[in-house]
Amino acid sequence: MRQLFAEGRLTLASLEVISGMPRLAQVRIAFLMEKIRLSASLQKKLLGLLEDLGALSEHPPGALLDSPEIESAINDARLSPFQKGEKVYDFLYRLRNPRLSAARNDLPLKRNCFGCRGRSGSPRTRFSRNPDCGLSSRRMIPSASANWLRRCSRRLNPST
Repeated sequence: MRQLFAEGRLTLASLEVISGMPRLAQVRIAFLMEKIRLSASLQKKLLGLLEDLGALSEHPPGALLDSPEIESAINDARLSPFQKGEKVYDFLYRLRNPRLSAARNDLPLKRNCFGCRGRSGSPRTRFSRNPDCGLSSRRMIPSASANWLRRCSRRLNPST
């Protein structure tokens, strides 16, 4: 762990979270972090997901790191270490939020539109003159997008 911290692969906050985990989880996370690179915010999110999934499944936080999906992500030679890290995070996020992941996969979404995939069109930006500080901008969502947001909302919460 010290070596990973010295190399800049782990932040001090991440190191503190990992140090509170069981020894086996620490070893698995250290092995994973040797293979991937994550930004500080993604490290925090990934460790939070591991803790949440561990609490939900009554397994130690690092137990999910032995899954075949994670193994294939970290052993994929075509991916950069940052891409491997994102792929591992995406896998854990899908495990933690299955309904949200299913809704994202079923709806035609675009990656740049509210962090999703496949929807054409994007919000417009309008610029207006603000007397205090010059130009300001405001995001406008077209009416087609409003309908799309209603469909997303119904998909995520079918009771409404």
